[in-house]
Amino acid sequence: MNGRKSKVRFIALLATFATVFCMNATRWTYPVIFTLLFLWGGISPAKSQSGFISLDHLTTEQGLSQDFVGSIAQDREGFIWFGTMDGLTRFDGRQCVVFRHQPKDSTSIPDNTITGLTLDAQGRLWVSTMRGVCYYDSDTRRFHRLRVRPPHNPQRKEEMYFSNISFDKDGIGWALADSMLMRLDGNTFQTAFFKIPCKTKSECQVFADSKGRVWVTFVGQHLLRFDVITKQFTYMRGLDKPDGPNPWPMWIQEDSKGTIWNSDWDQVFYTYDELQQRFVNVPDSAGIATVFILEERPGKAPVAWAGGGNHGLFRLDLDDMKRVEFPKKARDPYSHNNSRTYALYRDPQTGIIWIGTELGVEYYDPNGVKFGRVLLPEKPDQSQFYSVSGLMPDPVVPDKYWVSVWAVGLFEWRRNSNSFKLYDHNNKGVYSNEIFDLTRDAQGNLWYATFRGVERFDPRTGKRRHFMQPAPWNTDQDKTLCIEIGPDGRVWSGNNRGGIVETNPVTGKTRIVRLCQYDGRPVQQFTLWDIKLDRKGRVMAGSYNGLLRYDPATDTNDHLLHRNPPLYAGDAVCGPDGRLYVGTAEGVYVLDERDSVLFKLTTENGLRNQNIRKLEIDRQGNIWIATSNGLHRYEPQSGRIDYFSKADGLFVTDLVGGFRVLPNGELFVTGEYSFNIAAPQNLFGNIHPPRLALNNILIPDRKTLWIPGQPLVLRPGEAVVTFDIAAIHFTQPDKTVLSYRLEGFNENWTETQQNLITYTNLDGGDYTLLVRARNGDGVWSEGTLEIPFRVVPPFHKTWWFRGLILLVVAGIIAGISRYRRQVRERLEAMKARSEELEKQRLLNEIALLKTQVNPHFLFNSLSILSSLVHTNADLSEQFIDQLSRSYRYILEQKDQSLVSIRTELEFIRAYSFLLKIRFENKFDLRINLSDEVLDQYKIAPLTLQLLVENAVKHNRMSAKEPLVVEVTAEDDTLVVKNALQPRPTPEVSTGTGLKNIVSRYALLTDRAVEAGKTADGFFEVKIPLL
Repeated sequence: MNGRKSKVRFIALLATFATVFCMNATRWTYPVIFTLLFLWGGISPAKSQSGFISLDHLTTEQGLSQDFVGSIAQDREGFIWFGTMDGLTRFDGRQCVVFRHQPKDSTSIPDNTITGLTLDAQGRLWVSTMRGVCYYDSDTRRFHRLRVRPPHNPQRKEEMYFSNISFDKDGIGWALADSMLMRLDGNTFQTAFFKIPCKTKSECQVFADSKGRVWVTFVGQHLLRFDVITKQFTYMRGLDKPDGPNPWPMWIQEDSKGTIWNSDWDQVFYTYDELQQRFVNVPDSAGIATVFILEERPGKAPVAWAGGGNHGLFRLDLDDMKRVEFPKKARDPYSHNNSRTYALYRDPQTGIIWIGTELGVEYYDPNGVKFGRVLLPEKPDQSQFYSVSGLMPDPVVPDKYWVSVWAVGLFEWRRNSNSFKLYDHNNKGVYSNEIFDLTRDAQGNLWYATFRGVERFDPRTGKRRHFMQPAPWNTDQDKTLCIEIGPDGRVWSGNNRGGIVETNPVTGKTRIVRLCQYDGRPVQQFTLWDIKLDRKGRVMAGSYNGLLRYDPATDTNDHLLHRNPPLYAGDAVCGPDGRLYVGTAEGVYVLDERDSVLFKLTTENGLRNQNIRKLEIDRQGNIWIATSNGLHRYEPQSGRIDYFSKADGLFVTDLVGGFRVLPNGELFVTGEYSFNIAAPQNLFGNIHPPRLALNNILIPDRKTLWIPGQPLVLRPGEAVVTFDIAAIHFTQPDKTVLSYRLEGFNENWTETQQNLITYTNLDGGDYTLLVRARNGDGVWSEGTLEIPFRVVPPFHKTWWFRGLILLVVAGIIAGISRYRRQVRERLEAMKARSEELEKQRLLNEIALLKTQVNPHFLFNSLSILSSLVHTNADLSEQFIDQLSRSYRYILEQKDQSLVSIRTELEFIRAYSFLLKIRFENKFDLRINLSDEVLDQYKIAPLTLQLLVENAVKHNRMSAKEPLVVEVTAEDDTLVVKNALQPRPTPEVSTGTGLKNIVSRYALLTDRAVEAGKTADGFFEVKIPLL
């Protein structure tokens, strides 16, 4: 004891020297000093190891801004925030988002060295740094800096150092600002300052308790209490007021009963005695405790998670003072990283413990890693057969277990201390190191399958007996691979010969059970990996073709599920409902009591893998299915299937080795130089739902900030929008699924495991994106995230543009109707005067022809236009333009007898454009006329239109065989021709069109119009050029 006191005094002296040395050092020099002290004087005996507590890890490799994590907080949306020495990190379970100081951005954090993170009553996250303080507004996704100037130096330009901010019950924040205690009004942001009565530059913690007091801890030096009414400080513990051999106060917290706890560099914990107004040491073992949190438990004292101990982290049960240390295990990725702990936080909703260390973030998730993980001692030669084949609890000592390992022997494992003792062939502890299976009889004796037989071991006396297999199965090549004990005490074992051996432990006699196939022939040699007994005492053994079931009462066997091609069966169990479950290479066959197949469990109805290795049944009647890719639990009553993998703590997923429900009800699962153990009733699903948050809305070339309650507006041309949704969940987040639906677009829900949801080319209108999420066990998020937004359509898709098009179309129709009425009126006038002069009659007919409009062509054009308006706005505009040109030409030339060839061609090109739109690529007009012909000659108006119309009317056309009309000039005639392509059903021809052309030119010239078929299959019309 005196030696220990001397050591403590030396450490205190060294600490005092370090304090003086650090007076001019930076704040982050202290981790180095305290780490040195920790290595020198922090060693204390550990009461137990980390047991089955597994730690997940988060480092810069997963996106953390820096591995030195000094502060942790959780905001109201559920995000976890980590303050490091190089930036701030936000984590949602899947991805990290890093925030750093940007010199030209006033909405960034003031500095990259984070000294504290705190949430206030309004849900704002306060970020303390070495050069200022700010808060994060989750609505605007922006940081707002707080400009603070100390009263003794209001002109100071550089920003101040801030510790963590602690908010009291009235919403007042308290923090260390440089060397002064700052009071911050959370509503008005007004500040006041109080001078600290002692000099220090060490790491500081400020804590406001439920009674309105403010505690200021200078880590390893001083603990002060500040009275908010009298504005006075009281020195409670520290170097200036020794209280015990090592008065080094470290951290302070308050439990749910209002008790103040203070950790210490040597005495672990002190509590504050309200009556005596002083701190009293909690009687526990000596050791280092730095930062800590208290995990409350109903009806019990809390559990303290603390930095310090022998490995930088420990867990102390404040009820019985049992300590759990977390040593680093090189072979276990779920072990502690053996570095100092600087921050601790417990999620009140999920119970996850977050741990900030020098080497990244660790977290203990009570809902995540479900299986206990045990590593065996290292074997020097690292044999590939170092696989655990069996586990069995000791019948007398509660924390003692027996572990069998291939080619190694038998271990005695003490669960509480995680210590091992080996019994092998060298120390004559076992007959052979090759142990392939392990079980226990009703008397508490261990039985294991081994080389050339089975062995019985009495753990109470240490006596053992080896039972040799009968000849010829007792050679050097014979191995017993599985073992089972019947209710009458007989031992049944299977070997690599494909047979069953019966061992009578009373007489010591053994015999070979000869098995037959369904046709009476002996079963061929095969490796028998597992045997089981059914409820009637029959021995079941899998084979290369079906299940063999031996009845000792009749000395006969059945052969189930045999077929051609063969069906490999590996294992079988009987359920409490009398059903037989047979594991095969095609899944689990479920048979009734008459051995008829009821159904199969395969990948089609819930299994992740259907290559079944072994089967077990627990006390709750659930069937456990070990496959070549993970472990499954099947609940016969509900039909539910749960899946367990490495994410749940399993060492391996191809479960080839040992697998058994132990006599105490625990489930044992094999691993390489390791094994898993768990209570099946505690392997519950994750009941905590994911929480939803909108990270961002991404639009190409624009970064949009969405404010809850306000709709997002997509402008014309913004055809793509992506929603970045966070499903905040930390328990096996890779199993979390987003489900979303866009109201106004689709009615079905879509599922994805990505965090990005993208939509393209949405029609104009109002939409609402609905998002929900579920965890890997099917628990849905509370409520649905709703994101309203509006899409502004382009002008050609707006209602007013479509209305304008309709007005234009209506105007054209009205104009044409008026014009047709005028035509009818003129026709009646021409008829009245037709008897006066024949020549006048012909002239009137000519005027009629010039002005007559084909109503079918008009209505077809309008129909095409109506379709184009909805599909191609640009083309609809061109169509309207050419249609207008056509009818404007008709109106303008109604009083003309002759027009120039150029003028007529401009009209026929517009008319041809309308035909091409109507018939697409089935019609073409080819004009080959020189400028001389175009300018020097004239023809009667609408001549070419009538000829083209006749060609369209009387000829067939298609994409493969288009109708081509050619216009050329020969001497002083205009030649219009087309290939003869008669329609299958010829149109009735009145001949009026061509006759009218002939009659019109008879009035204009003496030269005749020629028309007819040519020798090369064309129809040709020659019009005199005038």
